[in-house]
Amino acid sequence: MSQPVEKLEKNDYAIVKLIIVDEHNNPIKKPYKLAQGANVFRCMAVYNDGSKEPYNPYWMCPIVLNKSYPDRGVELDVWGVLGQDKRAEAVINAAPNHERYTELACWVFPPKKETQTGNAEIPHDSTGFDYSNIPKAAN
Repeated sequence: MSQPVEKLEKNDYAIVKLIIVDEHNNPIKKPYKLAQGANVFRCMAVYNDGSKEPYNPYWMCPIVLNKSYPDRGVELDVWGVLGQDKRAEAVINAAPNHERYTELACWVFPPKKETQTGNAEIPHDSTGFDYSNIPKAAN
């Protein structure tokens, strides 16, 4: 007689992949073509049993802090836009006079600053941004 199969526990350690999706839970095209106004992103987790569920990840949207001092190397603030708390959505605003961000990433665990693997062992997803639909700011 066979034993019943136990259902796997779904927790952060059972996640094998994250997928950035739009506000309708459809996977996004990369780089993501921003629309003027609020652009809403969500995240889906893929678990080790193959199932998918909405997930509240750590969101990162880096800001370059020292673009006027190239001799110092690039300094980024990865938490300044969206904070350090897990959240269901990340909203990126796009407008002619608004800050232009380079990328958005979602993580199961916060990445370490530097690792030999580039944090590849932590499930995450990311996208760059395409601003071609956003008019240039008037000078």
